[in-house]
Amino acid sequence: DAGVHARCNAAVFDTESPIAPAQFAMALNARLPEDIRVTDSVETDPDFHPRKCESRKTYEYRIYTGKIDNPIGRDYALHVYVPLDEEKMKQALSYIVGQHDFTSFCATQAQIRSKVRIIYAASLRREEDYLIFSFTGNGFLMNMIRILVGTLLEIGRGYMQPEDMREILLAKDRAKAGPTAPPHGLCLVGYEFDY
Repeated sequence: DAGVHARCNAAVFDTESPIAPAQFAMALNARLPEDIRVTDSVETDPDFHPRKCESRKTYEYRIYTGKIDNPIGRDYALHVYVPLDEEKMKQALSYIVGQHDFTSFCATQAQIRSKVRIIYAASLRREEDYLIFSFTGNGFLMNMIRILVGTLLEIGRGYMQPEDMREILLAKDRAKAGPTAPPHGLCLVGYEFDY
């Protein structure tokens, strides 16, 4: 997803290279652009693939709420200067926790059979002038978090009510949800699975 950030991710590849598994991180970093870094490299079971095993991903979406946009963090947070009702947004988050069909929160061009996902945790916290949404789940659909955030912002602005989130889920209709939030506020911050 162009414009989205990641503090962590996982990749697998097959190789017959004589480089020791633990040395691949350094070898790759020597060739990668400076805004991409491999932090670790290990040998795994030949059948392991991060997309085909049980895992949990955690994404955060950052919103800067200062009156004037912060030029230093502008590539990593959406600037929203209008007041937002944080309590209503927190209430709305409670409706998405659990197993649901997230069709209403999926890009219409996504080509995937099942749109059922499990959200283990969803929260909102404030850190000074930043609001940070956090979502932990077993997987996410195309633009799912960005559409969730766009809908939550509509609730925070008073254009929707928290309980509308339940109705949007049940509708299984992308047109019922809010707009897709821009990508730059979104970051993958956690990826847990068993090797």
